[in-house]
Amino acid sequence: VRESPLALAAIERWATLAAELGADLSYRRGGHLTTIEDAADLPALAASVEAQRGRGLEIRVVQGDDLRAIVPGIAPSVLAGAYSPNDGHADPAATTRAFAAAAERHGATLRT
Repeated sequence: VRESPLALAAIERWATLAAELGADLSYRRGGHLTTIEDAADLPALAASVEAQRGRGLEIRVVQGDDLRAIVPGIAPSVLAGAYSPNDGHADPAATTRAFAAAAERHGATLRT
């Protein structure tokens, strides 16, 4: 929850970062799912989701058919999850190289 402002800024930033850096970062926005297998954990999951929603993050609790539509092969022991559809991932090495190249274009000297 402390990271919510950073997460919100990152969601916006990643949408245009490849174009800004002029590189393929292999960024894919495929969502993120945090799961639970114990029904006793559901109240804490729901509270966390509500707190994050209150800070502006698009996130929801998913269960049953909704959960299995997101991850069709998920283990039957998984009862619910917190799903954020706007989360994504990129290739860390490609992203690092792209930032380094952009820094050099702007006059930086890199030392490794």
